[in-house]
Amino acid sequence: MKNFKTAQNTVKEYEMVKKSERVLVALSGGPDSVYLFNFLLSIKEELELTLFAAHVNHNLRKDEAKRDEEFCRELCKRHGVELFVLSADVESRCRETGEGTEEAARNIRYGFFERVAAENGIDKIALGHNADDFVETVIFNFIRGAGSKGLCGIPAVREKFIRPLIDIPKSDIESELTENGIEFMTDRTNLTDDYTRNKIRHNIVPVMKEINPSLYTAVKRTSKALAEDNGYLMQEAAIVMTDDVEFLNEMPKAISFRVIFAKVIEKCGFTPDNAMISRIRALLKDGRTSKKTELKNGYIAKISYGKLVIERESKSEGFCVILNDGENRVKNCDITLKTEENTITFNNSLINITFKCGKIVGELTARSRREGDRIRLHGVNRSVKKLFIDEKIPCSHRDEIIIITDAEKILFIENIGVADCCEVK
Repeated sequence: MKNFKTAQNTVKEYEMVKKSERVLVALSGGPDSVYLFNFLLSIKEELELTLFAAHVNHNLRKDEAKRDEEFCRELCKRHGVELFVLSADVESRCRETGEGTEEAARNIRYGFFERVAAENGIDKIALGHNADDFVETVIFNFIRGAGSKGLCGIPAVREKFIRPLIDIPKSDIESELTENGIEFMTDRTNLTDDYTRNKIRHNIVPVMKEINPSLYTAVKRTSKALAEDNGYLMQEAAIVMTDDVEFLNEMPKAISFRVIFAKVIEKCGFTPDNAMISRIRALLKDGRTSKKTELKNGYIAKISYGKLVIERESKSEGFCVILNDGENRVKNCDITLKTEENTITFNNSLINITFKCGKIVGELTARSRREGDRIRLHGVNRSVKKLFIDEKIPCSHRDEIIIITDAEKILFIENIGVADCCEVK
């Protein structure tokens, strides 16, 4: 097929594969993946490649999905290529994670490809993205308000992932397959405007091509220039990588943006959009400890004593344990209660303290903090919230601290001390 030469040039330009490597083809059964499969078969002997294929049945199109899976099985069997198949429950994942259908399906696919590669010593994972996909991605990111990173388009190479067809238009791929009598499957959802990318494909790109028939070349040229600029800025950001809020605020915006971008990917495993990074930068400008902003998938960004912290938010339900005479176990701590002497001994790996109480009112409990908690210390009635701040106890630890109370007052706070009404022995 004539565009195999274009794909070969792309492979050479980006040094996508080396001799004797093991390559996994992401095989959906659609025209792009079938073309990619046949292209890699054509260079297999010359480069002494070992080919594998992976197919994900998303179970979203019922009979069509099963048809595509069977097609891929037969294709691989005919060419002696080992095929790995995953039957995925995309809808369940959407309910569990809150992801959209497209996002959940993509994450499932990529996770499966990487797992197969890791378990089978595979060097490269070949994806069927073409020139149309590249242009549509740039337009999609532009519409969302992406920065220069988003306008760089789809990378030809990213870690193990390679895209040999990235310079070939989709129309050429489909026409060459048809001309050569090579069968492929058609996904009917690609023929509708149900998804944003399809609207771009069917409505926006044709108009842009009327304005500039060399649209693919023009977009590629612009994206390449932006990619070079972004690559340099990412290198600069890597040199000054930090969590220090003051330092991040002093950086040029272009650098701090990329530091935050890299940190979100590292901590959360997803790529942040401009709006998310803008929220984090606003948080940094505010600079107050305990302030936070929600990101995605249960992750938050917050300020903790001058440091930017990005983590999955823990939803503490709190605890409250009634203390009985003798030994009590609370949050991995030992609390010994001797009510006849009004004596309490608190013991953990770092603290062993015994104190006497005055008259105890009602039951004694060991619990987590509550809104409005106060304790009398050194003659001053103090807010527990303010004490935690003054003692620089991280927000993530505050719900784990044990507070001992009777029915009227707080007697003791772990890491803070005993109330004025108590006497340390």
